[in-house]
Amino acid sequence: MKTRSFLLAPLFLSAVLLGGVSAAEENAKYRGTGEALVIGDDLPKAKREALSEAFRSAIQKAVGVYVKAQSKVENFELTYNRIMSESEGYVTDYRILREKTENGVYSVEIEAEVSGDKLADAFSQRLSKYIEKNLFSSFTISAYAVNSGNRFYSLMINCTISVNDPTIDTGSITVKLPVTGWIRPAFNRSGLSTLISVSENIEVKTLASSKYLDDVLYFLDKKGAVARISFKNPGTGKQEERALQLERLTASVSWGIGWGVNIQNREFADIGDQERAEAAAALRKTGILLEKEKKLIGMNGNFVLTIISVTGGTGNFCSLYLSFSIPATSVDLGGIEASSIQIKFPKAGWIKPEIRETEYSIDVSLNFTGTDPPKFKYLADVAYLFGKDAFELELKYRNRKSGAMEIRMASVSFITVSATEDGRKVLDVQARSFDKLEAGQKSSIRKYLTGLSR
Repeated sequence: MKTRSFLLAPLFLSAVLLGGVSAAEENAKYRGTGEALVIGDDLPKAKREALSEAFRSAIQKAVGVYVKAQSKVENFELTYNRIMSESEGYVTDYRILREKTENGVYSVEIEAEVSGDKLADAFSQRLSKYIEKNLFSSFTISAYAVNSGNRFYSLMINCTISVNDPTIDTGSITVKLPVTGWIRPAFNRSGLSTLISVSENIEVKTLASSKYLDDVLYFLDKKGAVARISFKNPGTGKQEERALQLERLTASVSWGIGWGVNIQNREFADIGDQERAEAAAALRKTGILLEKEKKLIGMNGNFVLTIISVTGGTGNFCSLYLSFSIPATSVDLGGIEASSIQIKFPKAGWIKPEIRETEYSIDVSLNFTGTDPPKFKYLADVAYLFGKDAFELELKYRNRKSGAMEIRMASVSFITVSATEDGRKVLDVQARSFDKLEAGQKSSIRKYLTGLSR
């Protein structure tokens, strides 16, 4: 029936893999039913899922008829599982008897023509020969990362490989990733298959270095890279190795204002070099932010510097305000003795800031004013920081649990710098993210403040 056009490719592919249909035996017809939820108005996807279920339903009946007609069937459970996992390959034709969509569910009833020759081939182990060549398949990588412009929030990596032969002893399986090397993975059951799983989930409150990010980057950088699997072959009883190339990739990195990179379950061979490079760059930055996050404790800081200078010295004025928070989302506030907190300016040394404790954060601030900008001692520190890649200050505090002083870093995110001489603006940066400042802007600020501090 012509309505099955979107399933022709997998049907023909399975037919090629499993052997052609013999004309010597007439194919029998069986009815099957299936249903699927319509998610997000994606009716075509629901139809595909429901039809797949209907095929399995029809094949199940065909297997039952076949088995009743045989005097002996060996390895029934193993062969049956394999047939059901490849059910579409046994359907040579079908027609839809009825279909409907109701209450968000699409349901279908079909009449499927099932190849009797293929069932006989499967139970005579022709299918098992195919499985032997394809013991493992569906090597996929999923990497999800969430960052802000300069903050790490989470990274989740999951590498999965399907084990097509359920008789393989999972205890004998090890996987070799290109950077990490040989590891013993976890295993998950998914329907009729066992999935080899290598995964990690790193969040901002449980920071740890990523074990597998470098492997993901290796696959993105080197398109022909392979993973290797060592296992005991149940057919020969010997330990063997197989190589698998990456088949499908998901790489999604959000920067907090929409998707920075969004590759969703795509065939790896169809992903262009530029897309792979962009995904690798985004994930690399995630890794850099993760390592940086492990050193940070103060977040979302603000820095405001105002300089007014009038010829003759009667109106000179300089003010500096700096603030940031130590949030409960990234650290156990109960372990920090807030009154012990100090901040280190690069040249002026350790300074005691103002502290405000809340249920959700410890807020830290510095507020200085001076009447003669050329003699304002903190301008040299600020000039120095504008020459760095990040506007960060050392922070130390006493750990209540250990009693020891600990040193972390506090990061200032947003910068405001305003300088006026005799009513003329010479610097004007308003609430800009530090990492978004152009190199020329940083250089101008640094040069001007260095001149004033001499």
